[in-house]
Amino acid sequence: MKEDYIPGGFTREVLEGYIQFYQFKHPFLFVDKAKGANVIKDIEAETIFTNGFAVKEELRDYKMEIDRLFDFERLSGLSDEQILFKVFSIKKRIFGKYFLSVLPEIRKKEIEKTSEYLNGISEMCEIFGCFFEKGDSFNFGRDFKNDVNRFIEELLYDISSREGRIFIFPGSYRHIPPLNRIMQECLPNIIDSRIKYMLKNNPIYDEPSECDVKSAFSKMPDICFFNSECYGTDLSDISLEKWNSELNEEDVVIFTGENMLLTSENSGFEYRVISDVVSDKAAKYTGKYPADGEIRHFFEKIPCLDYPFEKRFHGAERSSYSLNPRKWNDKRYFLNYYSETFDPDKFPEMDINGKSFEEIIFERDRVLSKIADEELNKMHGSYLDRYYDLENLDRIEYVPETERNAVLVRGIRFDSVDSVSVNPLIAQLYGKEFVDMRSVSKQPAFTADTHFMLNFLYFATGNIKNLYNSLRADRPLEKIDFENFYIDYYRCNLHEKWETVPLYNKAVIEYSGKTGNIGVMNKTLKSGYVDICGVKFAWDDEAVNSVVNVPVSVFTPQFITERTTADKFREYRKCVGENRFNIVIVDNRIVCVRKGDVVLPSLGVVLSLDSLEFGKLKSCLKLHESDNGYFTFERDKPVYFKGNNGRSEDSQNGCCWSFGGGFQLVENGVSLVENESAAKKAFEKEGWFNPLSMQTQETQVQEWVRGPRSVIGTTFGGGVFAATFSGRTKESKGACFDEIVRILRKEIADVKDVVNLDGGASSCLGMIYKGEFFELSYPSMTTFNSAGMVRPLNSVILFGSR
Repeated sequence: MKEDYIPGGFTREVLEGYIQFYQFKHPFLFVDKAKGANVIKDIEAETIFTNGFAVKEELRDYKMEIDRLFDFERLSGLSDEQILFKVFSIKKRIFGKYFLSVLPEIRKKEIEKTSEYLNGISEMCEIFGCFFEKGDSFNFGRDFKNDVNRFIEELLYDISSREGRIFIFPGSYRHIPPLNRIMQECLPNIIDSRIKYMLKNNPIYDEPSECDVKSAFSKMPDICFFNSECYGTDLSDISLEKWNSELNEEDVVIFTGENMLLTSENSGFEYRVISDVVSDKAAKYTGKYPADGEIRHFFEKIPCLDYPFEKRFHGAERSSYSLNPRKWNDKRYFLNYYSETFDPDKFPEMDINGKSFEEIIFERDRVLSKIADEELNKMHGSYLDRYYDLENLDRIEYVPETERNAVLVRGIRFDSVDSVSVNPLIAQLYGKEFVDMRSVSKQPAFTADTHFMLNFLYFATGNIKNLYNSLRADRPLEKIDFENFYIDYYRCNLHEKWETVPLYNKAVIEYSGKTGNIGVMNKTLKSGYVDICGVKFAWDDEAVNSVVNVPVSVFTPQFITERTTADKFREYRKCVGENRFNIVIVDNRIVCVRKGDVVLPSLGVVLSLDSLEFGKLKSCLKLHESDNGYFTFERDKPVYFKGNNGRSEDSQNGCCWSFGGGFQLVENGVSLVENESAAKKAFEKEGWFNPLSMQTQETQVQEWVRGPRSVIGTTFGGGVFAATFSGRTKESKGACFDEIVRILRKEIADVKDVVNLDGGASSCLGMIYKGEFFELSYPSMTTFNSAGMVRPLNSVILFGSR
């Protein structure tokens, strides 16, 4: 093994200083203790309890022990895979009956079912599909068959040309039947004694046991047992010392499964991997990121080579390494490191000559800046590429990979909106949860012309949904079962759900097709109506957030006037609509209907009716009263909203789109954020200190701290600009709102309006060029992406030629 071998690739100490240090994510376990949260979700433990294999007291004891285990500072010297071993040890002790008697029978039946299925197929791709749970029904993507054939061809060649042994480390009991079939199909003349299955004495989770192997084979194969106190294999364990010392170049080693994939790094010998890629950590390690719902797979031979740079794939800073062999010897891949389709030979105008990793990154930025500037000039625009010292806001030289108290500013500017098309792309309006920019770049509309992309506005993440539902634990019918939808107001003439209700009084960006102008304003709910199944329920201005008994009233989150502290907003809730009929509407979807009060939603509104108006609703939704005043109803019924919300004259004359939920930093040339005190007044006016608004933000926007930011703005000359202020990395710390305005005024003399968009790890400026997406800014890390890589987004805004 290499000297820096770690079972799991890296220990958690590399994440210190990042939110992810206080989070633990695995397909069956999620722990979040960041920013005051204390979330523990173990799908397996909940399933054991739900199916009656554990009592309530056992589940309670398990959660208490896991809560004590996840003291993240104490776990910093361990890898995730080592922590999973500790988690399983607790689980096996508390739920021992399930693991000793119930689970082996379940696994035996599943192995027999898979073996029977394999007897009826002959295609190698179908055999490999069995390495994936329910693999025969998954979308494997265009490269799956080619990768399988290439892997098998290389494997057959190596085995036939060598006389050594074949060591197989199966990561899951599910892999035993397809491995057995592959050996029979591809290696019929290989002596059985050459094949040795490496099994753990202490398997955890789905790792195979001796009983699993017996279920899959009619004749028991040769087995070697070893120990590893981690999920996968710890190659430094003393039980493998003899095996390691005897391993030679004639031997073939195969690891299967993500747990083995992650724990074989720096093994010191050549090996092969057959694995799906489920976790985000494995995606960062292999460079196999999600694309259009395709199942991710990794079939590769990993040579034993010394890599010239630090092997960094944990994601906290730019990835400098992945298991993908094609990226090892050609530094041009660093031009678009996170793309699986990037072919450097198709971009002769781009080249990399640097020797150190820092030189390569600096050269990449210079190449992309030059191309971005040339493409923007064709669109009558210009590119902004600056680096500012945060001590005095002076421009300084940008040096990547260097710790500095500075901020990287990248942006685009157009002197006239007439020269550019500006179009938001909202995932849910196209039936998706996220916008995948690398998939977007492959669409015909973007392969011919260059476009520039900026992340847009806020959306309801899984964490926001979980908080929303936890506040309704005693009211399960008021919970929502959907997430990743746009928060607050939008109007889009290209979609049937063309308008939603303004929730607060936040900034709105609006584009008028007739005048070709982009305007900025604030919108709050006034008079309007909701159309449900063709029945209209209308209200006037006075019926908004009013307790006066009128036929139709609407409660928005702005009904809340009290304030709470930063550590208490997660507990805040208020009920409205007492003695009336109430409909909770979130994202133009009916969540529940109740006779009696409901919890005021942070992400939606309450339509409150008297008995006469409710009679109109009862028939069209086929309502039937059930327990506690709630009604059953036909779900997925369309809800349409239309209202008078302080629209501008442009909005009434050919509005193409209008999207809200941002925060205005500059209004008609006047900064609203000259200092923290002024900013607080502006935040208060728009509703950002409302405790319900605070529940819709994973990161509290109104905190006076530096962070990654994205803005869009207009100029007095009729132009438009967009910029990112990268943050949460060692070389770029982000910016406060006053610093953003001061920097923008240095770069753009006639700033009129500026709106702060979704920031944090969402903040990204990118370029679609020749069918490839390139990050121009430096996005920060999340559990979903590495630093420097765009994360999945709910909404983006695209700038292209008219």
